[in-house]
This record gives sequence, structure tokens and C-alpha cells, in this order.
Amino acid sequence: MNEFKNFIESKGLHFQDKQLLLLYTAIKLNKPVLLRGLPGTGKTEITKVIAEYLGAEYIFYQCTLGTTEDDLIYKILPSESTKSGVQLILGALPEALKKSQKTRVVLVLDEFDKTRPSCDALLLDFLQNYRVSTRISNSEKVIQGNPENLWVFITSNDEREFSEPLLRRVISIKFEPLKPELVRKILESKGFKEDIITLLVQLYKDTLNAGLKKPATVQELVELGKAIEVLGDQADWSSLVYSYVIKDDYEWQKFIEYLRNRNSDDYNDYNDSEDITEYYENIDSNVEEEEQEELWKPRMPRISVKTVKTEIQEKEVVDREKTVSFMVQYNDDSYDRIVKDFEPEPSNHPAILGDFKVIRDGEEKWIIREDPLTIRDLVEQVTGTDSGVKVKLKEIFEEYYDLRVYVKDKVQLTNDFYKRLTKKFKVLYYTRDLMRFKYYDGVDFILRKISDDNKYWSTWEIEVVVEYRPKDLGEVIKALFENNPKYVVSKIFTEWIEENYHYKEFRVPSDDKEVINQKVNEIRDEIEKCRRAWAEEWNYEPVILSNIKVKLRYGDGSWDYREEYIYEAEKVKFL
Repeated sequence: MNEFKNFIESKGLHFQDKQLLLLYTAIKLNKPVLLRGLPGTGKTEITKVIAEYLGAEYIFYQCTLGTTEDDLIYKILPSESTKSGVQLILGALPEALKKSQKTRVVLVLDEFDKTRPSCDALLLDFLQNYRVSTRISNSEKVIQGNPENLWVFITSNDEREFSEPLLRRVISIKFEPLKPELVRKILESKGFKEDIITLLVQLYKDTLNAGLKKPATVQELVELGKAIEVLGDQADWSSLVYSYVIKDDYEWQKFIEYLRNRNSDDYNDYNDSEDITEYYENIDSNVEEEEQEELWKPRMPRISVKTVKTEIQEKEVVDREKTVSFMVQYNDDSYDRIVKDFEPEPSNHPAILGDFKVIRDGEEKWIIREDPLTIRDLVEQVTGTDSGVKVKLKEIFEEYYDLRVYVKDKVQLTNDFYKRLTKKFKVLYYTRDLMRFKYYDGVDFILRKISDDNKYWSTWEIEVVVEYRPKDLGEVIKALFENNPKYVVSKIFTEWIEENYHYKEFRVPSDDKEVINQKVNEIRDEIEKCRRAWAEEWNYEPVILSNIKVKLRYGDGSWDYREEYIYEAEKVKFL
């Protein structure tokens, strides 16, 4: 569930946990889903992301007012090869069924509440048996889909009720507008200033309460916030709210009427171009109103947000030369990044962040660390056969070129590691016990041999200096990881598994449990025997680097097999 939620949010979508939990369950159980709710709540958008999450082909059909059963089954295209000038081909339902026979498919019937009620009956057999009857060229054909490969999503703006038989075949999920607290968090993550965030959240609350067809969406609020930032002093609140959020004259009248009633002040009579700026201002009632100019000029609410000021006083003032292992200029972003990535225990002073501290050197403040960092300090995680490396402090690496990092650690490397490192990095020093490499102009590192451990690998001390291109440190760590004996033996083991077992089918012409269990145990014993042999040889326990599945088919001897996965291993994270 957490992986699914993180994937959805990584695509910029945010929903309540209860909605995501229901969606996740429906996906795992492969059940048809009815997504209900106001327009703009993300019903359609999340289906696209789910298709990406499943690695499925996306088939989308936009229903319109009066869509019929035939519209869902057939498409009519112009054709010069027919007498009628048109050609009949398969529509969304049979197309999805046909493709599901070979690959994963997500089918979306968008705004199904606009269809004729008779369309409900068409979906009953489709959703229950995953089949549909078609008639093209005077021949009737039943197209059967693969239910394990097909996910069906129906969206509705609740413009009509659905039949009870249809509702019994779907999981119904109500999409409600986001809570203002969550909207605020999303806007904060976009980097808007506090006064703009407060303004946008208030606007969101107003669109929720004004009885409009739909409240402002997060996407509309984000775009509105960007427009305010771009226009600066030229931003006009009324014009922007109408153009980015309301977009309809009748809805605009309703919105203004709501704003007038939510304030107790006596406002002028309504007119089409009424300025709504004053409804968003915190102005002392005793302050006289400024004289209005005849010419129109852009206006934004004069809003002030109450803030609490805190200033971090440095713990140390440097008045002599000082050697450190880490230094970056102090500001709000770098301070925040250190806390988030290294998670130091809180101290009695805000300038002390575990092994890091804030100091002053002349007119500038720096965050420093005196003890060298280790590779594990800087690596967040390593996963997969391509040894993907996620490095901490990524934001600082990309934005600040005055960052300095010194890393000192011990690493275990295969005895032929140098063959690969010399191809990837510039070689500055090259002997049996000491090697020095450089990656572009940013990363300089030295490897100093400590011991020969066995015929496969040895232990080295590494020192890394990052000066101008610190994000390239990730490339160095990735290269070291790919030459680590634990990774190498795991890669060999995984390749052997993939060659002999990955998605391999074993057939047992019987559904006798004793026969099936015997085959299952044979396969597991073979895999574990191989793992133990390599573990003894390399003195490392190999792990699986990629997703491995072994499939067993069994039946009654007529080759009409049922199947199940009897061995599953997901790729692991090394750190």
C-alpha cells in the first residue's frame, strides 16, 4: 500500500488514504471500479497513473450525452473501399478484451453517467464474464478477454443513477474534495510563499462552500499561484480567479453572491465586473478607504500572515584556519536538507545538528562537519540489477556549487575491479596497492589497499573529495557497489535463476496435492542448493536482484491446466 501511495503522489496526485486503500484493494483483487464524485476531483487522472503503475496499455473511451450500446462495441470510420463509404471496426469494449489476451490493459469508460440507461445491461455480462458479442461482416463472434490482465474503471459525475445489477458488479469509490489542510500541504510542497498559500487555501474553502458545480482543483490553484508569482505587482485577483478557477459567468455570479453573504460589511450592488479583491483583505475598519483612481489597475488582496520569527545564532565564530570534512553555505534550504537527510537528534542549541554545526566565517555562515563522512552516511538506498544509487543531499548537490565533502571509508572490491574503473574514470595514479581516479572536475578519489582477503576480493580504504560537481559522487558510489563482492555474487546467482527459472513453467499432469508438493519442494531445493554453494564459495550470502517468478501448471491430465506461482522473490535493497 505504501509503495502504491508513494507512486501516486510522485505523479503529483493527492487523495485521502481511505480512497487509495480501496483502489489498491480493487487493483489487487482485479475488481471493476466505479469512481464517483464531482468533476475535477481526479477520477480520470488517477486511472492514467494506475495504468502506468501496472505497466498496462491504456484504453480510454469518453462517453457523451446519449452514448449507446453500439457506440461501446463498434467504431465507424470513413473508408473508400466500401460502398457505404464507412467501415465498422471494434470499439472500446472488444478492443480491451482482445488486447487483454496478450497483455495488461486498463479500460476507462469516462463519464458513464452520460450514457443511455440501457448501457448498464451491456456491462453486466462484460464485467462478470469478460466477454462481448460482436457482429461484423454478417458474422457473429464472441470475444473473450483474460480477467487477470484487464482492469476496468468507470467514472461518473453522478448525473444519473445506475441499475442495481451493475452496482453489484463494481466496487464504488466516492471521490470527495480534498480537505483544506491537505491542500495547504500540497501548496507548501510547491514552494509558494506563505501569503500566497493562505490566499489560495481561502479561495479553495470558498469554492467548496459556494455551491458551485465543482470546487477549485489543486492543479487550478497551483497554476493560479504561478500566475501570481509571474505577474507580481501586475497581478489582478478578480481577473485571475475568474480565468483560472471559475471560468463561467453564471458560476461567477453565484460565487460573488456567496462572498457578499459571508461578509457582514455593506457592499455595493452586484454588477458583472465586480471586484472581489476586498473580500480577501484584512483591513482595519477604522482605516479610511483610499481614493479610487478612474483608470483600472491590477489589485491583489492586502493580506498579512502572522508569523513567528526564529533566528539561528551560530555556535562558533572561526578566527583561524580550520580543516573540516563537510561544508555548505548556510540558508533555510541547506539547514532543512541536513535535518531531513541525516535525522540528527535534537540538541539544546539550534546550531548543533548531531555531527553538523552552524559556524560563522567572516560575513558568511556555513554548516560544517569535522569528522569524515562514510559512504553509508551519504547513500540513501541501493536497489536493482542496475545498482541504482539514491544519494542524500541531492537538492543541495544540484543547486549549490560551493559544497565541499570529504568521505573516508573501507570498501570490499572484487580483485578485478580496476578493469572497470579505468574505463569509466580518468586515471591519475595506478599501482597494485594505490590507485587514484577522477570523474570530470568534481570528484577525486583514492583507493588504498588494506588486505587481500581471498581469491575473489580484497579490502580497500577509499578517500573521496567532492568540490565542484558533487552530484557525481553518486556515480562513484555506483561504480564501487557494482564491484562489491556481495553484489557480484548476487548478480551471478540472479542470472542463473533468470536463465533456469524466471517465469518458467513446470507442468504436472495431476491436481494431486502430494504430486504438486513434491515438485514444489524439488524446485525450491534446487534454488537453495545453488544459493548455499555460492555462499560457501564466496563467503557471502547471495540475494535476488530482480523480480523472479516460477509458475506451476497442473490439471487432470487433459492439459486444461490451472496455474499458480510457487516461487516468488522480489528484488532487494542493499542499503
